[in-house]
Amino acid sequence: MGRRSIVPVTLERLPALPAPCGCCGFWENREPASLDIDFAAGNTDKKDWYENVLTHWGSCGRLVLEAEQALAYAQYAPADFFPQLQYYALGPVSPDAIFLSCLFVPDRFRGRGLGKLLVNTVQKDLIKRGYRAVETFARRAPAKNPSGWTEFYLANGWQVIRESSLMSLLRLDLRTVVSWQINLDSVLESLSIPVPRQAKMPVPG
Repeated sequence: MGRRSIVPVTLERLPALPAPCGCCGFWENREPASLDIDFAAGNTDKKDWYENVLTHWGSCGRLVLEAEQALAYAQYAPADFFPQLQYYALGPVSPDAIFLSCLFVPDRFRGRGLGKLLVNTVQKDLIKRGYRAVETFARRAPAKNPSGWTEFYLANGWQVIRESSLMSLLRLDLRTVVSWQINLDSVLESLSIPVPRQAKMPVPG
């Protein structure tokens, strides 16, 4: 097993995105798309979208790599960068939240905790950048869903805001994540257990 790393997605790293993410433009599409779309059949060039987001907002993707092979991928940005959101009856995404549009782990790499690893990485990045929350759409079944499924997010501390028979809009309050870390540090200190030295994450305003 090679050395594993988590890296930001840059224009140079776009070819490394796992299939079908490299050609999927579901959320970037300005025309209404069916929920039954075959994401693997897309032919979108993500370079223009990435250039726009990187220029006007900043880092918007993370890759888990092992020996230069992509094991998992996450994509996120403010809702304005995803035109497809306007067609979702469960929307809109909250004004104070960043939208997680993709959390993808290929079948052969699932069961290794990569999804949780990526979600935590996105959380930490957004906390450092001062954001209050992150939201995503998910379905009860994982098939053909670019951002994962409802049960995964519930197991990782997210809450359902709105839901239908097929889909949920979920939210994670990043202020709660920061408060949890602060409370844990206080408990460890009261028990005289050394707290690992690490840079404190700024509390979002």
